[in-house]
Amino acid sequence: MNYRSDKCEDFLEKLGSSMPAPGGGGASALVAAVAVALGRMVGSLTSGKKKYAQYQEDIEALDEETKLLIDGLLTLIDEDEANFLPLANCYKMPETTQEEKITKKFAMEDALLVACQCPLLILKKCARAVEILEIYLKIGTPLAISDCGCAAAIIKGAMESASLNVFINTKYMEDEEIRFTLNTEAEQIVSEYGERADKVFVEVKNRLK
Repeated sequence: MNYRSDKCEDFLEKLGSSMPAPGGGGASALVAAVAVALGRMVGSLTSGKKKYAQYQEDIEALDEETKLLIDGLLTLIDEDEANFLPLANCYKMPETTQEEKITKKFAMEDALLVACQCPLLILKKCARAVEILEIYLKIGTPLAISDCGCAAAIIKGAMESASLNVFINTKYMEDEEIRFTLNTEAEQIVSEYGERADKVFVEVKNRLK
């Protein structure tokens, strides 16, 4: 599947269907891409303005980075589906005999680990997106300040939803060490960058009021 060529309505139709994927991971990636695009909009509206000439090089660099960030997040929509489908197939594996139970157990453990990878990557890209929003808040035109706040609110939601897609998979892992490592990594990102996204949002709100 290539969701970057799908219409929004096509993606939403699949998302709301009984298909095992796309799901929360793909939705998180799409929402995160929307947030990054909003941040990029702030830069685009600031670029070329004499008042902000001292930041022009920074804005151009961020413009290139956000393009890549958006592209990476859109790619993760497809990758998340590809990574989840083997896990969905594992749930259908027979477990009548002891041998089948053991085979399914090891297949599940491998598939659960793979299914965690995209949500973790989404979280890391969201973290960078928050850092970029912090910069846009400082150097961007006040005329687009609300977009920066909207992006901060959206990216926090994307982070929280991506983390749940880590936790739903680690919940069924038997390897406690791997489960702890993955959960801790996800929790740390959401805690630190969720708080930073909140600060961006609150500052925007206060400046608007």
